Amino acid sequence: MINFSENRTTNYFKHFNIQFIFPYLFIISLVFFSRFLFINDFGLYEDDWAFSGTAISNNLTQNWIRLRASFGSFWQGRPLHMTFLTFIPFIGAKLGGIRALYLIGFTILSLNACLWYSLLKKITKNKNVAIIASLLFVLYPADTTFGLLQHLIGIQTALLFLLIAFHVYVSSSEKHKLNYFRKPISYVFATLSLLDYESLFLIFLTAPLLNHPKSTKKEKLYHFLTLTIILAIYLFLRKLAGESRISGITGLQLIQKVVYQVFWGPLIAFYSFFKRPIEVISSPRVENIIIFCIGLILFFIVLRYLFNKQFLQNDIPADLNTFQEFWKLSGTGLLMTILGYSSALLLSVHDINGRASRVHFSAALGITLILACIWGIAFYITRVHKFWHTLLILLLSVYLSFLLTFSISVQQYYKMSWQYQQAFWHDVFTLVPDIKEGTIILVQAPSLVWGKQINPFDWSLPVVLESIYDFPDDWQFSPRTYRLNSDVVEPEQWKDKVISNRKFVLSGKNDGLFFYFPWEPERIVEPQDVVLLVEEQGQLVRKEKFQTTAGEIIYLKPKTNDQPTLDLPTTVIFEHLMPPPDCDYCGSVPRIYFQPQE
Repeated sequence: MINFSENRTTNYFKHFNIQFIFPYLFIISLVFFSRFLFINDFGLYEDDWAFSGTAISNNLTQNWIRLRASFGSFWQGRPLHMTFLTFIPFIGAKLGGIRALYLIGFTILSLNACLWYSLLKKITKNKNVAIIASLLFVLYPADTTFGLLQHLIGIQTALLFLLIAFHVYVSSSEKHKLNYFRKPISYVFATLSLLDYESLFLIFLTAPLLNHPKSTKKEKLYHFLTLTIILAIYLFLRKLAGESRISGITGLQLIQKVVYQVFWGPLIAFYSFFKRPIEVISSPRVENIIIFCIGLILFFIVLRYLFNKQFLQNDIPADLNTFQEFWKLSGTGLLMTILGYSSALLLSVHDINGRASRVHFSAALGITLILACIWGIAFYITRVHKFWHTLLILLLSVYLSFLLTFSISVQQYYKMSWQYQQAFWHDVFTLVPDIKEGTIILVQAPSLVWGKQINPFDWSLPVVLESIYDFPDDWQFSPRTYRLNSDVVEPEQWKDKVISNRKFVLSGKNDGLFFYFPWEPERIVEPQDVVLLVEEQGQLVRKEKFQTTAGEIIYLKPKTNDQPTLDLPTTVIFEHLMPPPDCDYCGSVPRIYFQPQE
């Protein structure tokens, strides 16, 4: 008995030795440096304010009411999506503020990258393909929203469910007494992915293609029918709930859109893998050169060790079966890509920058698998030629270093966008220390920056105040900030659209406002409740009166010595939004948020 126990212990530690965990540690390290190097400088952006910000500022009862309402309306067909975006920020922020939320996102993304590596390592003899595909997934350049909390918490979680479903399904082909239950369990996880973010669900149709030994026709038919039934029930529920995005699409429009997305989506995503290195080369900044050189050295050392020590291919016979495996994996990757785009219908596939680039996320698995197979074939051909094999490792290291440099540059844009918001709100609170119930802050700033990768001042601007302040429950109207539609040529074009009978008309039908929530009722606001901030000589200035196009003078909310804003209770977001005391980007003229991003 003792010897048996010792053998089991020895085998256990032999399995979990450093060679086994090293690729996972490498992948996790790459996730951190490529996506979370500036984690302390990240904040909330665009959709984050409306979802995570609102969830953090709400109490448990308010969040439960919000969640129950979304379930009742089958909100966007994504009840789990709303659940995660409500309770993960609510709980996470209490544990460690905004940084804790990004650590949770780091954990989820790391799990997905490791699961992708583990899955491919399980189904192919060419381990090079597994590690290359996982590294390309981490550095995926077609989607630049990896730093968005909504992406990390609301979309990566759907991928986590999908990858678990793949693992469970593939494991069902192994000889085990519990295999009978594994396929049904895999369908449960696939359904959870569907209820979180629907664009990934169809990719699970490829699960039988990953099985070894090969799935039978009967198993493939059963798999297809099962997923069809699940999808039909899901679409019926969305139609029954009157979910607008599904109920407003006709059959012909749907077919045309699917064909368009499926044709152009993969081409543009592949194009991004070549465009990003060119972007890095065309912007030879000192920091980019340093990052590239460090990345090149580390990639070359690690990949040379992995390919020459752990993933030796000398024992793989030189026959057609090996090339057939590459062909099969590439075909599976192509099918994954097509299925990913066939349900990503709401955004243009031509966007590879900013929040809209998430349209390419559902194709990440398929495209990285195809590219990994291309690299895998090259490594297989050169496996017995040391010089060419080493040169190929160097070329791969150069390529990955370019993608790493680009990923870190995207992080820098996120950092800059948060600094823009910090400087902007610092000025707003300095100019408007007298926020009260019903106060409306209008911002006429045509030069307000529009971020290259993430926009600091987008549609969610009106909810920022209620996300950072805990306004009294008895206030009928919480203070809001609205951006006015203005441009450099006609900065005051909003006046005729917003002013009526010497009062301010706030409405979704009002073109004078950059954005007004469609669920908000139309409001008529008295001038004494309005603060107007105007861009003048590179900074914001508070106006106590202004002249309409008809020549009338309208007096606005006067600035008083009272500072009730300072007495309002704040949420954890407030401290993170306030710039540090030694802020070197807050007092510049023109203000940083009026300076375009390079």
